[in-house]
Amino acid sequence: MATLERTAYPRFPEVLASRELQTCYTPLPDELEWARRSTRGERPRLGLLVLLKVFQQLHYFPPLDTIPAASLNKFGQPPISATPCN
Repeated sequence: MATLERTAYPRFPEVLASRELQTCYTPLPDELEWARRSTRGERPRLGLLVLLKVFQQLHYFPPLDTIPAASLNKFGQPPISATPCN
């Protein structure tokens, strides 16, 4: 059976590995630049980046209260590799 993260409506795993957080949820420099040009202020920029990275992983926009806080802590930190995520 497929894991919950790989179903038609994937969800966040119960525990997000730090490597997955670093590679999948850290915005790339071009994404940071796009968000900077597309928003006015830090709060809207953070919201845009969160939704962008979550959509890239889940392929839909989940309710904001379902996004794990651990994934939010990775925003603004440099990525450790350019390896694409699923």
